[in-house]
Amino acid sequence: MNADLRIAAALLTAVACNPPSERAPETSVPVPVDVVRVVAVEVGEYISAAGTTAPSSRATPSTRVTGRIVEVAFEAEDRVTAADTLVRIASDDLLAQREQAGGRLEAAAAEQVRAKADLKRIRNLFRESAATRQTLEAYEAADKRAEAIRSAAHGAVAEAEAILRMAPSPRR
Repeated sequence: MNADLRIAAALLTAVACNPPSERAPETSVPVPVDVVRVVAVEVGEYISAAGTTAPSSRATPSTRVTGRIVEVAFEAEDRVTAADTLVRIASDDLLAQREQAGGRLEAAAAEQVRAKADLKRIRNLFRESAATRQTLEAYEAADKRAEAIRSAAHGAVAEAEAILRMAPSPRR
């Protein structure tokens, strides 16, 4: 095989190294060619890439009430909207919170009745010059404070009832 390679190398060297005058004349053969008009067109660009994605925004949901979660209505990585129910909280805890709010409302209403009676008594004493203006103003402030506390307690009861309307019935 070495001998064959040597012969082939010698022939190629002889052919390649001969001056052009000694080479055999080349014959030209026509080659068929298709002519096509070039037209500019817009080509969409597509890119393939490997990598990871990250969300454009994240949210940390929270609740205004505490309680025992009885149902989770979504899975990790699910897309949710502001109107979606994410979890359900046991209503028995919420019932207790409503009862506490109702008790605070009753106490605030009783305090308001007492503050109004005290204010009426002090006004009468002030008219008779038996109470000072400072005392009258202190009882007027106490009456306004009692009204504000009663109003806040009423709001707490309304909030507890609204939350209860969204909660499932307690399972017994």
